[in-house]
Amino acid sequence: MGFAQHTQTTEDLRIPGNWGSVRGFAARDDGTALEPGFLRVYRTRLPGSPAQGLPASVRRQAEAVAPLAGLPAAEDLSNQAAAAQRLGVDLRALAEMRFGSGKYTLPNALLAVQAGTALPGFFHAYIAPDQPGAPVTATLYCLAAGADGATVVSLTHLGQVPPGRMRAIKQTVCGNERRSVPTP
Repeated sequence: MGFAQHTQTTEDLRIPGNWGSVRGFAARDDGTALEPGFLRVYRTRLPGSPAQGLPASVRRQAEAVAPLAGLPAAEDLSNQAAAAQRLGVDLRALAEMRFGSGKYTLPNALLAVQAGTALPGFFHAYIAPDQPGAPVTATLYCLAAGADGATVVSLTHLGQVPPGRMRAIKQTVCGNERRSVPTP
């Protein structure tokens, strides 16, 4: 039976020292503070997760990004924004779910890491055209397929992420999905 009784979870992970200035953030509507030096991973199983246990913004983001599991293989850190939109993922709406209403810089990229594999990850961020290597604020989405056809979506909100560290961050955060995927 496995993970079925834990279809929505949060997990706080210590940020490794070799990630430099990377910071973690709780969802804007999460009532539980996040300690400095940690990141929070929100995880939900779709479809069928009860509508409780996670902040509403996180549930909406998870539902919105689930189609990304259907993206074909792509070069790591390639911008898959146009491909995501063809699958019906509204990146502007996704940013509004993350940040709420107000003024903020709209993310312009969806950087794929291991797209087309059993465990893809996607960083939704604003990449400055004149500073493509500068640290960014991003949401990392991890997707994993369960043997029962469900999709496990995990997400974490991060700041000061150097694009050169994205692969390592994805491996650490999304690597936990293998043991979290529901089994029949």
